[in-house]
Amino acid sequence: MPGFRIALCLIALAAGHAYAATTQTGGRPAGHAASSAFPWPDFDDFLRQLTARAGLPLRIYKLKMGANGVDLWIQNPRQPDFVDSYEYDEGDMKGPIPIKFEKYPTLEAIDGHVIPREQVDFARLPTLADLACVAANLPDANVIGIKLERSESRGKTKRWMPIWEFSLRSGDKYATVTYDLEGNLLHVDK
Repeated sequence: MPGFRIALCLIALAAGHAYAATTQTGGRPAGHAASSAFPWPDFDDFLRQLTARAGLPLRIYKLKMGANGVDLWIQNPRQPDFVDSYEYDEGDMKGPIPIKFEKYPTLEAIDGHVIPREQVDFARLPTLADLACVAANLPDANVIGIKLERSESRGKTKRWMPIWEFSLRSGDKYATVTYDLEGNLLHVDK
């Protein structure tokens, strides 16, 4: 029984330290928060403007985010064999901009590449950005870019899937960390 009490005391002590660390930083884990320095777009406004311009359903071909805003490629809902780009920065939307591929994919290839908007949880991104720094063992890193695209995963299991890719920089060190749509870590490349 004494061992059980000691274990409970250690758990309570650890929980107390974790609580103190998060309350001192506004609910975030103690240390640097990579998500605080990233220029997050207003996703609600972006999606509202995009839906008004493009229509539904929104099916994502590729998404890039960085210091210059968002560049989102979607399957054209009215002409599904075409892909259009929409750019968004600080509330301003540009598009549609037709994508010109070197060799244009078939409708079947586009359908196999796109990701339905309903499967993408944009609210999860700041947390994943912070976790990416931890996974890359670069606690003071900043996120310099985020991508979403269906591609082959690297790591333990290789398969064709939607992948979030976080590009990090800390001084002269760079890393790329990938997650699936559910937020499971797939690969760290340093």
